[in-house]
Formats: sequence, C-alpha cells, structure tokens
Amino acid sequence: IVKAPRIEGHVPDFVVRVNDRLRPVEVKRGDFNIAAVRQLARYIDALGADIGYAVAPTLTAELPANMIFIEVRHPSRPKET
Repeated sequence: IVKAPRIEGHVPDFVVRVNDRLRPVEVKRGDFNIAAVRQLARYIDALGADIGYAVAPTLTAELPANMIFIEVRHPSRPKET
C-alpha cells in the first residue's frame, strides 16, 4: 500500500504498487456491483493504471479485462453454499 498522488474527485480505498505501477483497490462490504465497477474504472483512468483490484464478498457484475476480483469475507460471515 502506497500513498497515492492526489487526484481531484478520485479517492480509491487503497493504492498498491505492483511491479513499479500504481494500481487502485476498491473495497466493498457487500456486493461488488456495476456502480462499483464504474467507480473503480474512474480510479483506473485517473491514475493511468493498467489494472485495478475489486475486493468484496461477492461479485454481481461483469468485470472488464483490466480489473481483478478478490473475494474477501469477514470470518463471522462464512460463504453461503
């Protein structure tokens, strides 16, 4: 996790440096839905990033090729089967 340059109106939850590239990370407590996809897309564009990370318990929208989904659940909320 790195300190990202300030970009007016664009504040991702985190920015990470991977292979010397800045990449935004957007975290949602619930579904990563189409609104979250659009939000992460704005951060990717604003940072000039090649990839952004979508982090949430569930993914309910299709991600473009430049986004990677990371499933994260709170230990008290196990995945429903």
